[in-house]
Amino acid sequence: MDRVIDMRDLASKLGLTAASSRGKWECPSCGSKDNLHIYAPPRDAFCFGGCGSMDAIELVRRALSMSFPDACKYLEIERPSILQKHQERPKPAPNVDAYNWIYEHTCVELLPEHADWLEDRGIRNDRDELKSILPQTWDELADSESARDVGIQNSKSGTHPWWRTPFICIPYLDEAGRNVVDLRFRRIHDEDGPKMLSLCGTRHVPVPYQAWRTHLGMAASNLNTQPFIDTAPLFIVEGEWDAMLVRAHGHHAVATPGASVWHKHWTEWVHRTCIVKGEGGFNSVFKRPVYVVGDGDDAGQKMSKRVTGVLSRVNIDARAHTWPDGDAGDNRMNLNEIIKGFR
Repeated sequence: MDRVIDMRDLASKLGLTAASSRGKWECPSCGSKDNLHIYAPPRDAFCFGGCGSMDAIELVRRALSMSFPDACKYLEIERPSILQKHQERPKPAPNVDAYNWIYEHTCVELLPEHADWLEDRGIRNDRDELKSILPQTWDELADSESARDVGIQNSKSGTHPWWRTPFICIPYLDEAGRNVVDLRFRRIHDEDGPKMLSLCGTRHVPVPYQAWRTHLGMAASNLNTQPFIDTAPLFIVEGEWDAMLVRAHGHHAVATPGASVWHKHWTEWVHRTCIVKGEGGFNSVFKRPVYVVGDGDDAGQKMSKRVTGVLSRVNIDARAHTWPDGDAGDNRMNLNEIIKGFR
């Protein structure tokens, strides 16, 4: 590059959140709150969650779901030689066999403490796919071939203190709801370390969390034999629990794993889900509204505005909102009243 870009200033401009520890930031790829280490310029940022090194262009690409040329324009970089060196590389497809094996062979039925924790938060329905994973299973898992296929390299991954308590296993399913394409884990006990963990490495997650439930529900109303078109909006929320809770209140909802995570191909999924082509007397095109709802903090506000902007650029009727206090769980006692106020 012709100039030195201060990566810390860039991270702030992109809406990434600085962690309490100096030099640590929220990663736009894996969503970790403190895995991205940003050093003094001209050094690159580096994510210790498995995403690796990122220069300024790569940081913009991941944070804003931009192509390489668009990221260069964002940074006002116009050197043709740089553009010629970088070509769009297709992201690797998830190793479905490995994820399915881990989900089926190392996870168990929800523990009573996990079921009670979900119940206390109003999550009672549509949770059949959630399981628990026990500490002792990680030692066995970490030495398996399937674990190596998804980024767990050796038994040390399973002996970290973070993994010494049971976690809730959250599977991301494909659009048909048949195969596991990613796994995330939630710890319910208040101890040191992150509450949410993901497997190492960057992965191509085809659709947002719970997209399969939403897609199948909306698809039924898109059939030409239906006498009406479902006008119910799609909610895009921050965090898996928020999506489950919004669904429990009778609404279509999908989730991003964090405030900074949104993939370009998710925009394509939203487009084909919410742009309905009618026939037999229907309007030629119907746009189902999309409500992007972030948590009631700075990161949530930035997330709702950023994703709304991305969707609006492809002619989706997207509208930015935030929960008035915390996340959906903090507002669960009057969630539908809040939703009625969204426009």
